[in-house]
Amino acid sequence: MAIILNEKFNKLPMTGSTQWYEIKVNVESDNLYDIDQVEYYLDRSVSPSVMVSENPDNKFEIQMKSWKEFPVSAKIIFKDHSLPPEFVQTELSTSF
Repeated sequence: MAIILNEKFNKLPMTGSTQWYEIKVNVESDNLYDIDQVEYYLDRSVSPSVMVSENPDNKFEIQMKSWKEFPVSAKIIFKDHSLPPEFVQTELSTSF
């Protein structure tokens, strides 16, 4: 099963001297319904730095705001617990 982690950044208006971004991350897969949950590992400067999604209907999407762009990694946990988790990571992506 091929799994791709998508990450998109949208620049928000500056607040004082700080540039903020809206960040969306989701999973692409041939069969999202084989996935039980996705644990996202964010930059340590973001709180919370770990987020979990259990919703295949929105491609396990998470959203957050941050003052910087950063790569995200994720652990994909399958409904069939005999399968080992899969680890994937994004590269910095284009804005949406």
